[in-house]
Amino acid sequence: AHDLICTYPDLAIAWFSVGCYYYMTRRYELSRRFLHKATCLDKFFYAAWIVYAHTFSEQDADDQAMASYRTVSRFFPHSYQPLLFQGMAYLNMNNYAYAEK
Repeated sequence: AHDLICTYPDLAIAWFSVGCYYYMTRRYELSRRFLHKATCLDKFFYAAWIVYAHTFSEQDADDQAMASYRTVSRFFPHSYQPLLFQGMAYLNMNNYAYAEK
C-alpha cells in the first residue's frame, strides 16, 4: 500500500489503502493520518470519511467520531449509514434517548 502512495501521491485511494491497513492492524492514530490525507485530497470520498470516523470510535473519542459522522451526513444526505453509526455511538455513550432518534 505504501508503494501506491509513492506511485500515485495525488490519488486519495492510495492514501485510503494505507489508512485501511493501519486500521485493520489497530494502529488508529497512524490510520487517521492517512485517512485525513485521503479526505483532504477528495472531500467527497465516502469510505474514507466513514473509516476515519471509525478510528475515533474505536478509541472511545465519541465526540470526534460524531463530528465525522455528521460531516458524512452533510456531504451525503441520502445515505443511511452515517445515521446508523451515530446511533451506535450514542448507544456506546449510554445515551439511549438520542440513539432512538
